[in-house]
Amino acid sequence: MNILKPILIVILCSLFLTNCQTPLRTSRTSLNVETFDSLERRLKDSNIKLSFFQKFGPFQIKKTTNQNLQVTKNTLISYDMFAPQHKDKSPLIIISHGNKSLKEAHRFQAERLASWGFYVMTVQLPKVKDWIRNGKRLYLLTKYLHTWPDILAENFDHKKIILSGHSFGGSAISIAAGMGAPVLGLILLDPAIVSNYVIGKLKKIKSPAILLGADKKVFLSRRRKLFFEKVPKNIAEISIKGATHDDAQYPSMFSIYNFGMDPYTSKEKQEYFLSSILMTAFSYSMDKNLDFVWAGIQREVKRGKIIEARIK
Repeated sequence: MNILKPILIVILCSLFLTNCQTPLRTSRTSLNVETFDSLERRLKDSNIKLSFFQKFGPFQIKKTTNQNLQVTKNTLISYDMFAPQHKDKSPLIIISHGNKSLKEAHRFQAERLASWGFYVMTVQLPKVKDWIRNGKRLYLLTKYLHTWPDILAENFDHKKIILSGHSFGGSAISIAAGMGAPVLGLILLDPAIVSNYVIGKLKKIKSPAILLGADKKVFLSRRRKLFFEKVPKNIAEISIKGATHDDAQYPSMFSIYNFGMDPYTSKEKQEYFLSSILMTAFSYSMDKNLDFVWAGIQREVKRGKIIEARIK
């Protein structure tokens, strides 16, 4: 029995790893479109629910990993790129991981977003103690791509860059936006304030922003309330009922570090975060505001799946 016990543990760990690192089996949307523009027109004319995006979109994707981009002489960005296979220009979503995490913690999100027509860049930044400079790195990256879009992708629309950040990554994208990064909007994934420096930058954010948060009764990120309080206008905040901090990743960083032994994440909640990200991205792309996604959120508030929704 003493010999079999370690073997059994290894088998169980492997099963947990497979479960935690495999996304929900989702079908592809029934929408038959060939261009990103036609997709946006179809979505805008429909009363879309968040659950509609719990499927892969109509486009195939091409993934390239562990690329490097020399943004300035002293700033090298490592990233994975997820490119939709269509001929239209479409927005770019840049995703920043959180503290002690990895770009791979958002790869399922990136794959789904790209299948709906968005270019997606998951970046690897210094993952501890460097979050203020990470914000400045993201500022430099967005300025660089806005000026030289063809370096990244032929059909990337340099006028439509969206920043998404988890935990301290939320602080980083807020710093970038507060510095004047040319972005269409922000998606804050259960963000946390890394230092008082962030607060001053929040007050200078001009683009619309949405905070997609964990259930505060389950997990309350560091000084989360300041994001909604300090951003002057055009910000919405929601909590996903029952969700924890790491549900805002997909897969969870714990499934990467600890061989899948993570009882704190839920694929159902991860899908809620992902659908909200997708609907927000379309809201920014189509209307440069939060109207489209807010309509979808209100339907989920009535169902009790989203709580504590507010907007200003």
